[in-house]
This record gives sequence, C-alpha cells and structure tokens, in this order.
Amino acid sequence: LPEVAADAAMLVDPTNPQAIGATLSRLLIDDSLRRELVERGCRRAQQFTWERTAEATIALLRGVRDRKI
Repeated sequence: LPEVAADAAMLVDPTNPQAIGATLSRLLIDDSLRRELVERGCRRAQQFTWERTAEATIALLRGVRDRKI
C-alpha cells in the first residue's frame, strides 16, 4: 500500500508480471538502491508503534461517538 510504504518501496502493478519481474531484477542488480530502500523501510517502520496505533484508534472512536447524525 502506498500510504504504508511511502518512499520505502518500489510499487508495481500487481497484475503486471513484466513490471513485477523488472522491479525484482532491478532490486537484485542494484545494491545501492536495495540498501537505500532497506534504510528507508527501517525508518518508516519506526513510525508504526503500538502507542500511535492506540492513539489513532481512540481518536477515530471518539470522532464516531461525537458525530451528530
């Protein structure tokens, strides 16, 4: 998902085998790109904590609770 991966992944059309193959080939060949994506992925993963998830869930539930229909 683009909103989860952000700039830490190479996104491809999952229904396009040629695009998937080309992207995998690029990642296998390009050590620098692969290292950069690993670093970005580690930084991105740090943004997803249990605390932030709980805060977002509580905020959403409060928003639904307080919504006037």
